[in-house]
Amino acid sequence: MEKTQCGTISSAVREKLIVALDYNTLGQAAALVEQLGDSVTVYKAGLEIFLRTKGAIVDYLHGKTKKYFWI
Repeated sequence: MEKTQCGTISSAVREKLIVALDYNTLGQAAALVEQLGDSVTVYKAGLEIFLRTKGAIVDYLHGKTKKYFWI
């Protein structure tokens, strides 16, 4: 188990937890990713944020070495 700023989370749980980035701007989504830190490794970017950021959300998550998918 790993101690994070959000508490203690096992690596098995961390891989199953997916956080939706349902925000209007890259700044809002990035703030959540920063706040969650290493406690979350997988994110879902919706079509709205993908289009509003012209795909920059994917570049941001990739740069943070996060796993992601978008729909």
